Amino acid sequence: MLKHLLRKINSLDARKSAEALKIDLYSTLIPYIFSREVYNDNKDLKEFIDKLSLKLPVKDYLYSARPQIVARISKEIFHAEKEMLVENMNVLKKDAERFMEESKNNGLGDKPTKKDFVEVINKYSRNKEIGND
Repeated sequence: MLKHLLRKINSLDARKSAEALKIDLYSTLIPYIFSREVYNDNKDLKEFIDKLSLKLPVKDYLYSARPQIVARISKEIFHAEKEMLVENMNVLKKDAERFMEESKNNGLGDKPTKKDFVEVINKYSRNKEIGND
């Protein structure tokens, strides 16, 4: 699901109407916030939320649960003007690009090869070596 979400984030278009941008932000920003693959800890999520253009800052107590954060962000999106929506869309795109770059650098998303399996088997097997055929 994360792959599809990141593709959708990259395809966001600022030339749409404000209502279409709101729908696009709802459908991308909310799953992005809920995703534990992107931000495992709520404290890490705070850095991203602080970059968003919001009328009122998100209070610290809201970071105890992601549904509270999503409710607050959804309310901001609902009342936002087009300029604020475009700005938030750009912040989301930049953060998604950062995540994809980190994933590539960390080797996330690469399919395991036969060599990887052999290394794990050799590491945890008892007195048997498996060849690298």
